[in-house]
Amino acid sequence: STTPRQPPLRPRPRRPMAGTKLFVGGIPAGNANAEQVRELFAEHGCAPLEVVILPPKGSNPDARCGFVRVPDEAVTSICQSLNGLNFEGYAAPLVVRPAAKQPTVAAPLKLNAIGSLGAGPLGRSAGPAPPGVDVALEKQRAKAEGRWVDAAEWHDQEFFQAGETPDRKFHRLAADLQDAVLAEHFYEAAALYEIMSQLDAEAAAGVNASAAAALVRRGANGEGPVRQQVPGPASVPRGPAWGQMEACRGGGGWGQTEACWGSGGQGQTEACWEGGGRGRTEACWEGGYQAPASTASRTPQGTPAGHAEAPAATGAPMSHGMMDGQAEASLQAAGRPLVGATSGGAFVGTILSFSAERQFGFIQCPELGSDAFVSGARLGPFQVGDRVAFNVTYGARGQPHAQNLTYPDDGMMNGWAHPVKRMRKESWQLS
Repeated sequence: STTPRQPPLRPRPRRPMAGTKLFVGGIPAGNANAEQVRELFAEHGCAPLEVVILPPKGSNPDARCGFVRVPDEAVTSICQSLNGLNFEGYAAPLVVRPAAKQPTVAAPLKLNAIGSLGAGPLGRSAGPAPPGVDVALEKQRAKAEGRWVDAAEWHDQEFFQAGETPDRKFHRLAADLQDAVLAEHFYEAAALYEIMSQLDAEAAAGVNASAAAALVRRGANGEGPVRQQVPGPASVPRGPAWGQMEACRGGGGWGQTEACWGSGGQGQTEACWEGGGRGRTEACWEGGYQAPASTASRTPQGTPAGHAEAPAATGAPMSHGMMDGQAEASLQAAGRPLVGATSGGAFVGTILSFSAERQFGFIQCPELGSDAFVSGARLGPFQVGDRVAFNVTYGARGQPHAQNLTYPDDGMMNGWAHPVKRMRKESWQLS
């Protein structure tokens, strides 16, 4: 059959309310209420099904408008009877007509339809796909046909089948939200925020506020909203790699479909290694997951010079800090330049958060325009709340990574205001 397979169907929408909604304008603001409007309609032979009076606004504070829902068969007669009538002594006549069926402005997008498996109005089942369904094939077919919501949901189904936990999903969406905000893809950012709010509303609000603040700071510094670009895939030679289906560059890696790690690398199609690794549409190294022991036979005989040595495929988990440390080492080995590297440290910031369990945290730095990622291997003796000077490199997705942390010189502290610490749940130390 040529008919494309659809993701699990959402529940049917609620049936609309009975009757026809009428707009009623010219209602006196001072001496008329919903009950009086209801009585007016009843006097002219129509029993309203619903009456809603809006507060006065605009240039005329003495009048307000409302909406009255009436039986369909009474629409014509009641409009003819009341339109132009003076009500409660008000000089201006009433305006009674059917309410516009289409709004005068674009209807709001169903934002949480994007990538919202099991969330929002789509109401998809969060369970597995039906037996025999090739999720990757269905996603590619939806992409080719421009069915973007279907493609997004098949994509989420891939993560579900890969065993993605709510914790990992939140971290993935948080990173994608920050990218979307800095790229001014606001519909996407709003959709991601809605989905994150269903997982953890408090943490989602913190991530969203941080992304908005980073965008404002970047604009105030005259840098524009777009995240700093880094060399593309062509700048680093491809190396041998491991992958379940398709491999990546930069000394090898594991991944779901288009994988990556090493050299701070970006996969053939989608990127990872951002704060412990993730791809926008194809996952890799999600939450520090290392390939199972069965992939050990895929290990290449050697690793190219200038690339980080790949960890043995033992099946043991690898922390974000360990992964980030190896990624930064590969960045340097591959010749990626440091941004503003000086002997005293190019930037000064305050350590906002650090997770001992995940071995990574963030440094607030207004000069950067966004919080800098710092791994446990780079933290040294410093603690949350300490002011530090540091150099910066940029990951494959453009996120600043702090390294070479030192105590700042006195001269670098001029004009620096110690920021207010923002409390987060321990599981989400994002700012």
